[in-house]
Order: sequence, then structure tokens, then C-alpha cells
Amino acid sequence: MGGADSGRHLCLRLCFVITCLAGALLPYRAKELYEASPGAQYKLGNIPLITIMGLIGTLLGGIFVLMFMFYDVLGLTSSLAYTVVFGVLLVSAIWYFLAKSAQKSRGINVEYA
Repeated sequence: MGGADSGRHLCLRLCFVITCLAGALLPYRAKELYEASPGAQYKLGNIPLITIMGLIGTLLGGIFVLMFMFYDVLGLTSSLAYTVVFGVLLVSAIWYFLAKSAQKSRGINVEYA
């Protein structure tokens, strides 16, 4: 495994981690939206099941991302690969915040974005 394929795998793993974290926080960030969903009925004690599963996914996915980053056999093998991957992630983050700001200035509700 190497080159562009490694970068793609790292980005996919990071997307998985971010999605799991978003799911874990959904009942707290968008309480009304979450409570209106069918999944709101599933809890372990007082903790929403999506929060528990999301945190488990975030933890395990984070471990895999770290392993991918620090073990050459599993992932990135050169400084160029790191530069490209983190450059793409940085540009993506900047694009996200600019787009969110533009939509907010148009009066579009971006509370959950």
C-alpha cells in the first residue's frame, strides 16, 4: 500500500472518526431533532445508545488512524504523502468554514453544520 491510495485510506478513516463523533454528540447538540427520531427510544440507562456506539467508534477509529499514521507498514510512507494528505485536510477545513460563513450571511440556518 502506498502513494495516493494511502492518502485516500487515511482520509476515509478520518471521515469515519468524525462521523462517529457527530453521532455521539447528536442527542446533545440537536436535542429536538434527535428526540423526534425513532432512535431516541434506544438507551442504556440514561445514555442514548447512539452516544455510546459513537464514542466506541470514535475511540477505535482514532486508534486505527494513529496506527495508520505511525506504522509505515500500514499507511503513509513518505513526508510527501503526509504533506499531501494534511494539505488536503487543511484546505477542506478552510473551505468548510468559509462556506458555513457564506451560508450564514445569506440567512441560512447553519446551527447543525
